[in-house]
Parts: sequence; structure tokens; C-alpha cells
Amino acid sequence: MRSHGYTRDGAYPRIYRIWSSVKTRCLNPKARFYHRYGGRGITLCEAWHKFEGFVEWANASGYRDDLQIDRIDNSAGYSPENCRWVAPRVNSLNRRDNKRFSFFGKSLTLGEASDRYNVKRLTIRYRLSRGLTPEQAVTFPVGEGNKVRLKALLSRLPERTNQLTALTT
Repeated sequence: MRSHGYTRDGAYPRIYRIWSSVKTRCLNPKARFYHRYGGRGITLCEAWHKFEGFVEWANASGYRDDLQIDRIDNSAGYSPENCRWVAPRVNSLNRRDNKRFSFFGKSLTLGEASDRYNVKRLTIRYRLSRGLTPEQAVTFPVGEGNKVRLKALLSRLPERTNQLTALTT
């Protein structure tokens, strides 16, 4: 059996564990999350079936221990053309289960809106659940003195479908 030479003191390094996890969830029908990857057509390119091919790409593509592998198009497979190394925060924004809302004509997740408008994500979520529009949710002033004003604004809103339906379905 040929060894890749990457074990240290019997332990596999992080890059090897990433490759092994990607390969397992794409190719092993008995894997815990196979239904989210291989089961829905997410593939692993032929070059990455062997660790050496993956690690060569990883090193040439800026791999660091503080980054995560990210598929640019979540409906496409793992390949050099569709993968990159990103910070965990960036990776969390690129999930297929993220719901998007229209903030001033831009389609954003709550996390992206939070970063852009400097309002806590949970504050935006709460305001949307109370019936504010996305624009109102990010522009209404934050602060203790504004709770009364927010309550008054909410009492004037017409009855309408809860905008958080998109977040819970």
C-alpha cells in the first residue's frame, strides 16, 4: 500500500481530513451526510480521488489552516473550477439553505444585511417577524429609547403575512 507521507505521529493533518471528508460525503452512500452531497449529485472530480491531486490544488490555491473549502456554486461538484479557500464567515454565507430578502433592491441574507447595514442579524430577524419591511428592519434606529417608537410603528402596520415564513420553511 502506497503512503502519501502526510501523517505526523500517527495523526492525519487537517488538509488530509478535509479531503477525506469531501470524498466520503460525495462517494460513500453510507456516509452520514451523503444525502446532502453525493445523493443529490454533488461529485468529486477525478483528479481529487487521490489525495496527491487534491493537496496539489490546495497548495496552489492558497490553502491555510484558518480557511475552509467552499464550493462557489452549491449545486455543482468539488473541482478546481468550483472550489476556493475562504474564511468561515464567507463560507457560512454561501449555504444553499440561506434565505434571501430584498433590501433596497439587493438580494441579501440576514448575515449579509447585518454586515452591510451594521444591525445585528437577530434584530433584523425580529423586526421582520414583527412585520417590518426589510428596509425598515435595517434603517429603524437601534437603541433603548426607540422601543416605544418601534412599538407604535408596529401597531400601525396593516395585518399581513409574516415575512419570516421564508426563514422557517
